[in-house]
Amino acid sequence: MSQNNQSWGKMPRDQMNPVISPADTTGRLLVLFADNGTNAGRSLLQDQAGVALSDSSGALSSSEENIIYPNQGVAVINADPDQQSRINSIQADENSPILTVEEEKIVEVVPIAAIEDTQYTNTWGLIETEVINSGCSGKGIKIAILDTGFDLNHPDFVDRKIISKSFVEGEEVQDKHGHGTHCTGTACGPRYPKGTDRRYGIAYEAEIYIGKVLNNEGKGNDGSILAGIEWAIEQGCQIISMSIGGAVTASQSYSQVYETIAYRALNPLVLNSDNVLNSDKELNKVLIIAAAGNNSHRNLMPSITNPVSHPANCPSIMAVGAVDSNLKIASFSNQDKSSDPAGDVDIVGPGVNVYSSWRNQSYLTISGTSMATPHVAGIAALYAEAYPDTRGKELWDKLTENLDTLGLSPKDAGKGLVKAPLGESKKSGEK
Repeated sequence: MSQNNQSWGKMPRDQMNPVISPADTTGRLLVLFADNGTNAGRSLLQDQAGVALSDSSGALSSSEENIIYPNQGVAVINADPDQQSRINSIQADENSPILTVEEEKIVEVVPIAAIEDTQYTNTWGLIETEVINSGCSGKGIKIAILDTGFDLNHPDFVDRKIISKSFVEGEEVQDKHGHGTHCTGTACGPRYPKGTDRRYGIAYEAEIYIGKVLNNEGKGNDGSILAGIEWAIEQGCQIISMSIGGAVTASQSYSQVYETIAYRALNPLVLNSDNVLNSDKELNKVLIIAAAGNNSHRNLMPSITNPVSHPANCPSIMAVGAVDSNLKIASFSNQDKSSDPAGDVDIVGPGVNVYSSWRNQSYLTISGTSMATPHVAGIAALYAEAYPDTRGKELWDKLTENLDTLGLSPKDAGKGLVKAPLGESKKSGEK
């Protein structure tokens, strides 16, 4: 069957609006394929644009310029102007297996000031989210933390099995920044830490998967993040936590590439080698959670609020805002500035004065939506353990149905403050 007779994808092409901002792009392109159009799209890129793709779950490098991530149906490529023109012509065909093409963007971590907090034995976030009262530990659940890596020598994790991989060219997984170690500690830290008398971790029996997608300066790009997502999906992770982002303006749309990837992860279609639906293969539903961003300044007069960052502004990525220990919205936490599901804040977590593990086998108290995000990811693991049949979109619903609304505006706090399940885990099939 020729590609011109095939119907690819479900979303109207006039709804595919890539975020283009030359100041925060790398010069590479993201090419998104239709659900069952990866093979056809790959052939067209090579035959008509001279762009050959290599299968890989590693980082893009000078020797491997064009990479396809088949689990996501997306490619990261370098293309000269003539090749870009040919790709645009392929994508313009109404029946093209290429849904959209976007410029690859730069993302980074944006930590807030470190503030010492000695008020609590258990960190306040674990108290307010009722983690300390939960009968669940995240046992049997795989959480991927995509960030700056992890301090593999940290004393609180010497007895934990950690699967790790670096997607940053020339850098090992070892975290020389600290941000990734902090986020991992919150999501998956121990019940009884060895280096401190304060419990700070949530899913203390979860399986930890560390994907280093940002360098030791806290910077990265879409290609490395997509590589990390591909790897996490291949590893069977049920939850992906990304405390990363790039600022957007209120007039910018979300990335259709990330939205489609996240939607497919929540609601996977299993295809065989011929890109035909295969109902016999077990589905791995994945919930992707990301930080809403720290670009607001609510403490100024007048206050300034900015929109949810990329890629958390995608409707199918759970965007996490931050609250303080008084359960008020954090001054830096971004806001829903749109009139549709794009750019929503979906939920909030503790994000001010959060104590957790840090680089060089130490601990630190810092603030940010980056700190709120692993609270939600860790608690998602508790729910995934408590309800073994609850994955993907069902896990999203479980998180947003069992929380504290706080009485805050949904534009700031979404559905409300995440809360841990209080009971023991159930057997498969139980409600």
